[in-house]
Amino acid sequence: MNNVDLVEKKDLFKVAEEFQNILGYEKRYFMILGLEGSGVKDFSQCLMDQAVKKPWEVDAFTMNEEVMKNISLEVVREG
Repeated sequence: MNNVDLVEKKDLFKVAEEFQNILGYEKRYFMILGLEGSGVKDFSQCLMDQAVKKPWEVDAFTMNEEVMKNISLEVVREG
């Protein structure tokens, strides 16, 4: 949950309880203050812990047709 500083704590805990009652929802949630960065480190670490560790399929410095296409699309979008 982001922007938790905008909600009163009593209301925030009610929302957190509602999340826990959703079928199939993991019982772990993160209260994040985006502007302050509070909670971001824990959230990032959780994602890293769940990530599948395997070798990269393509070298980071390899240019292929798809990479060039994506760069071109970004340039056009930004322009």
